Parts: sequence; C-alpha cells; structure tokens
Amino acid sequence: MARPKKWSGETTAIRVPAHLVEKLLQIAQTLDAPAPSFVQNYEMRLITVDEKRYLLPTVAVTPQEDRMLNEMVDRLLLTCKKDKVNPLAVLAQMTPYACEEFK
Repeated sequence: MARPKKWSGETTAIRVPAHLVEKLLQIAQTLDAPAPSFVQNYEMRLITVDEKRYLLPTVAVTPQEDRMLNEMVDRLLLTCKKDKVNPLAVLAQMTPYACEEFK
C-alpha cells in the first residue's frame, strides 16, 4: 500500500544541513499549503535582516498585552522620528536578539 500524499505536487529528495531540517520543512510546508483565506494566519513569519533569515513563530497576546505593545511601538516610533533614526534600523538591530530564544 502506498503512503498517503503529504505534498501537493511532485517531490524530490535534497540534502541539507541537519540543523536546518525542521525549519526548512516548516517553510516548505507553508509554501506548499493552499493560499490562505483572509481568516487564516501563517504560524511562522520569515524575516530577512542583513542577509540572515529568521523564522519567527506567531505569538499569542492578550488584549491587555496588545494595548501595552501598541503603546510601546508608538513611543519607539516617536523616539525614532525625534532622533531621526530609521525604524527599520531599530528592527534590524532587535531581530537577532529577539530570535536567540528560538534557535
């Protein structure tokens, strides 16, 4: 009896570094999934900073945390504007530190 199909199309075997297998499978499965409707959310987000890629999980937050985070973002953006700092530069600096937990 044949195995049930896990992918939407033809497949091929590839060799990848062992430490990347799980992350690459997550990316491949996300790309292989049918196009999401407006209701669905991706479970992972791929962010590229200085040619390094980070796969970030979606983090559930409470309404109170959401309000607090929005206030923090607003303050940060105002500070960036006042000090003439590109907010994307701040994101680029923060991403590697935030992603340390997920390695």
